[in-house]
Formats: sequence, C-alpha cells, structure tokens
Amino acid sequence: IPFSERQALFDLYHFTQGTKWIWNDNSLRPRWDFNDPTINPCDSINSWQGLTCIINSGVDSMIFNVIVGINLKGYNLHGPLSESIGDMIHLQELVLSNNRMTGTLPISIYNLSSLIVLLIDDNHFNGTLSNSIGQLSQLLNLELRQKKFFGTIPSAIAALTHLKTLAMSYNSFSGTLPNNAVLSNLILLNVAVNHL
Repeated sequence: IPFSERQALFDLYHFTQGTKWIWNDNSLRPRWDFNDPTINPCDSINSWQGLTCIINSGVDSMIFNVIVGINLKGYNLHGPLSESIGDMIHLQELVLSNNRMTGTLPISIYNLSSLIVLLIDDNHFNGTLSNSIGQLSQLLNLELRQKKFFGTIPSAIAALTHLKTLAMSYNSFSGTLPNNAVLSNLILLNVAVNHL
C-alpha cells in the first residue's frame, strides 16, 4: 500500500489506543501489526481485520494495493481521529461506530472525496460540522447519531445529493435542513432530539 496509507493506519491505531482494541477472535484475518514494515496490511490471503482493499495501478503503471474500506465498528477505539485519515484518498467506506472516540472531526476527513459511507455514530465526537462536508459529494450514508455535535447544520449538506440515509439524532444541532427537493434520493432522515 502507499506509505501515506500505512502511516494513516498507524496513526489511527496509535491515536485510538490500538493495544486496547477488542479484536474479532472469530475472524480468520489477523490483527494489525506494525512491528514488521514488510507486512502488507492488504495481503490477498491475510488482509488485516477491518480493512477492505483493492488492486490499483498508478500513473506509472505500477500495481499496488489501496485501502477502500475501514470497518472497526465496536473495536473499542478510544481517542481522537488523526488528521492523517485524510491521506486515505481511495477510502469509500469509513465505519467507526460504537466506540469511544473523542474530539472534533479532523478537517482532512473532508478530503475523502470517494467516501460513500461515513458511519461514526455512538462515539463521543464533538464540535461543529464543517461546511466542507459538501466536498463529500459521493456520500450515500451519513450517520452522526448520539454525539455531542452542536451549531447549525451546514448549508453544504445540500451538496450531498446522493444521500440515501442521513442520521443526526441525539446531538445539539440547530437551524434548518436543506429543502427535501435538493436531497431527493433521501430514504431515511433522522434528526430527532436536536434543537431544530
């Protein structure tokens, strides 16, 4: 995988107390191991738990793996999400639900323009939601339930025209949502228990 993606994985592991993660011991896939730099997290036989990878060819026709999915739902992650998450430019799915992650969302997360699924519900994130969320224009599923987000709902939510699920309940958002005609693909909208 590209060095920047490996570094982003290391940062995710380090910032969220990876030594305390609760691994899926029923999985045939190995735990994350940064002790040997020659280990490929996307090995076709033994890719690490929670990762989805594909083979990609770069501009110089070099073939390499890239990470398109991270699903660490319920792995007991504690701590903030590192700014380097924005270096995972091929990421299409980021699922960090049901953990104990804290802090604000790093601004770099809005660089993940290929993101289709962003599930960070049931954590302890806080702060405001940036208007930069409109850069995630491919999103189909956005779940931010049961956080400590506050402030107005960014008008840039209207740029997420592919959204099918928008779940933002149990926060302290205020303001109004974009006109439903703009979010015409929306199937599920849950904004209960806010200040709307």
